[in-house]
This record gives sequence, C-alpha cells and structure tokens, in this order.
Amino acid sequence: MKKAELKRKTPLRNVSKKMQKQRYREGVLKKQIVIEQWGYDGRGLCLLCMQWAKLEKHEIVFRSQMGSAVDRNNCICLCGYCHSLITNSKIKLEIDGYDLIVHEEDGSQRRIANYAQGIHLNKKGEGEQF
Repeated sequence: MKKAELKRKTPLRNVSKKMQKQRYREGVLKKQIVIEQWGYDGRGLCLLCMQWAKLEKHEIVFRSQMGSAVDRNNCICLCGYCHSLITNSKIKLEIDGYDLIVHEEDGSQRRIANYAQGIHLNKKGEGEQF
C-alpha cells in the first residue's frame, strides 16, 4: 500500500524579504540573549526561575501593543514553563527604567535589576542578577 500524500488546500505564500530579515534579526537577538544568560545551543539560565533549560524568546511589550521584537530591552529569554505562565496571564511583566518588575499571581512582586545586562554566575555556579 502506498502512503497517502498530504495535499495542501491552499498554496504556501512566499515570505517577503522584509519578513525574512525580521526573522533573521530575531534569531540573532535570541542567540545574543542566550549567550548573555550563560547559555549555548539554545540552553541557558531562565531569568525568572534560575533553572537551566531550553530558552524561548519573549517580548515584554507585545508587537500588537507597539513593542519591538528586535529591541534588546524589550526581549528576554525564559524556560518553557515560565513562558507558558506569562502567556496564560499567571505572571505579568512590567518594565521600570532598567528594571523588570514581575507580578506574581498571588499579588507579590519582585524586581529584577538591569535585566538586559544578563545573568552572572557566582562562585558556587548559581545565577544572580546584577
């Protein structure tokens, strides 16, 4: 028996040059942020939970709210669990100058100072923000 070929109902659209450049710049920015967070090969320290994991790029101010996907101060890298908490509105993020304010679901807040500077490891190999 032959395997049934999947046929698309609509043809694929060509990706514009502008969108190709945008995606390339987003990929470069993600690599830069991962390296700043002591990472390599897409893995690093999550900015919120400080766990070593595969990182995903997240825009603090969404594109629909006039946020930029290629602005370093608007993007952070998080583990999949923290990213899902943010997208499901369990955690809210707010930019205050150079700091990032994390609003937890229980009403508590914490401040991550100079979040765009990345994470530095202490002598024990644990992540801390400066």
